[in-house]
Amino acid sequence: DIARTGIDVKEAFVEVAVPLLVDAPFAKKLTFNAAARNSDYNTSGSIWSWKLGGTWDVNRDVRLRLTRSRDIRAPNLTELYTAAGVLLTQVSDVGQEGTPITDVTAHGGGNPNLQPELADTFTAGILLSPGALPGFNFSVDYYDIEINDVIAQLSVQQVVNSCYSDGIQNAC
Repeated sequence: DIARTGIDVKEAFVEVAVPLLVDAPFAKKLTFNAAARNSDYNTSGSIWSWKLGGTWDVNRDVRLRLTRSRDIRAPNLTELYTAAGVLLTQVSDVGQEGTPITDVTAHGGGNPNLQPELADTFTAGILLSPGALPGFNFSVDYYDIEINDVIAQLSVQQVVNSCYSDGIQNAC
């Protein structure tokens, strides 16, 4: 029963920012930052996330930033505890000639055995704040995020497409 089920979380974290250089010839300011967090979920146990990064204020006009992190997302109550159900629906049967519309019965529900998603993230960016243009800021950022153990619910059509169009045998 979702009304009586909950997620209990205990967390401990630490963050630090350490100035490495200040007013040096090639750096107005260079800072290292780091963080670590341990999250303990009653549904999936203990898991670590962390971040390492830095900012480099080259001068008053240019700031560079870089971060590498391990990020997590725990499953929510709906993903864990939705009651099992039946859905009557239709799909385009891409495995058949002419792709007919076919009636299907789909079974779905939550999964109390789900584990948190894990993401490895790398970001780099530049912030330009030209002194000649007071109040003007321009930022460009690059993100590379790889997520493992993604928590997602596929539609019935996605399952059919995965089987016939993409050749994923488990979907068949």
